[in-house]
Amino acid sequence: MKKILLFLSAVLLALLAPVYARAAVTPVVSQSAPVMGTFYTGVGLSMGFIHEEQMNELREATESFVTYSGCRMDPEFKDKARNYMVDHPTGSPSKDWIVGMGKAAGADYINVVDINLDSFHAPGFFHTTVEGMITTTIRTIRISDGETVLNAKASQEGKIEKTALQCALAALENAKQVEKANHIIFVKK
Repeated sequence: MKKILLFLSAVLLALLAPVYARAAVTPVVSQSAPVMGTFYTGVGLSMGFIHEEQMNELREATESFVTYSGCRMDPEFKDKARNYMVDHPTGSPSKDWIVGMGKAAGADYINVVDINLDSFHAPGFFHTTVEGMITTTIRTIRISDGETVLNAKASQEGKIEKTALQCALAALENAKQVEKANHIIFVKK
């Protein structure tokens, strides 16, 4: 009886193995899908992201949002965007500047991830790290007409080095919820 149960368990596991393998594979996005680029900005970005691991985690979460949106990332976007920034320097990027960068980089949509430090408490006698309120705003702009198609936001208070990443991740999750709730579909134009 034990041998039969072991045999049936092995057969069941062999039948379910492809299902588990498919669940672990990341979805493949078609080359005809719209290109979505991301532009990170804000004081919270420069103050809160002090380790490369934090930036890598932010990039992974951004890639997850892009894939969730049915879009794809262009591996050459970063270089094209840098070239545009060198050719068109600006202190504070306007919507027209971002649309111009998107056109130059060949993107259909641009996510503007604005990580801001709203307020902060300087280090003191009992704590040596800067604490403050971080607000991250995700704004997705359609490049063809310059229209903002998605806005999402998250705010958190705490140590800036830890809170900046957590707030950005929460804002990206909120963006997924806004996209789902408003039935936003990203199409190539």
